This record gives sequence, C-alpha cells and structure tokens, in this order.
Amino acid sequence: MEKIEKTDRITQGMAYRQHLLDKLSVTAGEAETCRPDHGKENYTQSLEKRHSDLGSILKDIAETGNLRERGFEFEIDEDMKVLRDRLHAVKKGVEQLKTSGGDAWQELGKGVSGALDEITAGIKAAVKKIK
Repeated sequence: MEKIEKTDRITQGMAYRQHLLDKLSVTAGEAETCRPDHGKENYTQSLEKRHSDLGSILKDIAETGNLRERGFEFEIDEDMKVLRDRLHAVKKGVEQLKTSGGDAWQELGKGVSGALDEITAGIKAAVKKIK
C-alpha cells in the first residue's frame, strides 16, 4: 500500500512541476513581445504583467505547505526568499521606469526585463527541486 502512495506522490509531484513549468512557459513567451519599441506605456504595462505573473507563480509555490504534509520533498525556502526579494526590487524598478523621462526609461526597462528573465530562471531551478 505504501508503494502505491509513493507512486501517487511521484505522479502528483510531476504533474505539479509540469503545471508550474507550463505557467513559466507562457510568461516566457510573453517576454518575447515585451519590447520598448512599442512605447513607454505599453512597455511598462508588459513589464508589470510579467512581474504580476511571476509573483503569482511564486505564490503558488509558497502555498506548497500542504504538499510537504503529503510527503513531497523539496528544499526551496531559501530560493523563495531570494526570488521574492528580487521580485520586490523589480517592482521598484518598474515604478522608477514609470516616472523616468527622456530615453532613460529604455535603459531602465532593459534592466527590469533582464531581472525578470533571471527571476524566471530562478523559479525554473526551484521548481525542479520539487520531488
């Protein structure tokens, strides 16, 4: 009976990981269309959406306490703290982008976009630790 439960946990863990990776794929696909040549307002909105989507994925991962109770194993607490801190810093960057003038917003946007890409990679690495 325990072998069946372990198999079920493995299957559920794989399904959960795939669900999170699918969400990340959608977010990564949206990153391809997030470009400054569409104007500051559109670019800012795209960056905000990416930020929100990644925040939602982090929230999903943070709500895995019930998975631990069911026997899933993963050590991502430190990863989550770092990712949340980075996401918070990105939010500040988006706010600065909104108020920047001249061509500065494009440079700020590149930095914010790069940071979002790094967060995406960090989330992928954390998701792979869920077993």
